Amino acid sequence: MSNTEKMLEIKDLSVIYETDLETVYAVNGVTLSLEKGATLGLVGETGAGKTTLALTLMRLLPERTGKVTSGSITFEGENVVELPEANMRKIRGDKIAMIFQDPMTSLNPVLTVGEQIAEALYVHNDSGRSKEEIEASYQRVEKLIQNEEEHYVELQHKTRFLNKMWDIGQAIQNQNYIEIEYKRGDNEIKKRKLKPAAIMFSEFYFYLTAFIDDKNLCENFDVANDPFPTIYRIDRIQSLKILDEHFRVLYSSRFEEGEFRKRVQFMYGGKLQTVRFKYKGPSIEAILDRLPTAKVEKHEDGVYTVKAEVFGKGIERWIRGQGDAVEVIK
Repeated sequence: MSNTEKMLEIKDLSVIYETDLETVYAVNGVTLSLEKGATLGLVGETGAGKTTLALTLMRLLPERTGKVTSGSITFEGENVVELPEANMRKIRGDKIAMIFQDPMTSLNPVLTVGEQIAEALYVHNDSGRSKEEIEASYQRVEKLIQNEEEHYVELQHKTRFLNKMWDIGQAIQNQNYIEIEYKRGDNEIKKRKLKPAAIMFSEFYFYLTAFIDDKNLCENFDVANDPFPTIYRIDRIQSLKILDEHFRVLYSSRFEEGEFRKRVQFMYGGKLQTVRFKYKGPSIEAILDRLPTAKVEKHEDGVYTVKAEVFGKGIERWIRGQGDAVEVIK
């Protein structure tokens, strides 16, 4: 096959993350090609470099730390690595797109969904549509979601925390410590100094996952010096202060939100544990979807023996909700 038939070609690509603490060799000499109309899947364990490769292709590596050290990326005859940013903007989101795992980097929380769809139409307006035509498309999107807006039932806490969530996102991005006053479910107020790790959404609420910066406090946890983050409902954060103090995170020790989410139920933190149970309900697929780490060990006479790795006591709440369909194996 000639090179002209290849839509994408990556040759000997190497990428590093360089900080004051370490140099991480994230991608090492990758070579691949993709024909027009073809599908290519990249499979690898956490930390193998899949996301870094995609970010490099999109020219979205972190400016301060990410660096291409060798190789080339040729897309439709142009070297993406060396393209001016103005040219890259015409490709990014139009010819090459990426769906991010983290919702905080996918959608802007201060804009409506309709406004963000309209923005994409404005930027990638190759069809020559007028501003009025794009505005009409935006209005159609607004009508589609209007029914949901009319039937929306406000949550009981009735708290406005959009600006607070935005500030937390900036602290995560810039690796700033934060101080919060947090109102627990029993109404007790706790003050914490935290290293924010991620913002997550689950079961109607937004949550902050963060590491507590207090050795004495950590030693008194149910799991002493628990290496995993604690969880806070953002609407219960009474006050938030972003500190001038920064923390550093080694690339090899970075928080893997996706792996954490697979193992946490109802956003209950706690000890990492393995549970085994028998399931005799109508749909084993629903169980495997609810518990992404679950594996079927045995299936006999309509009864499944399942093993899963989970955090904390949230799994107990889930098991109670299954009634007679689930029997825990001690």
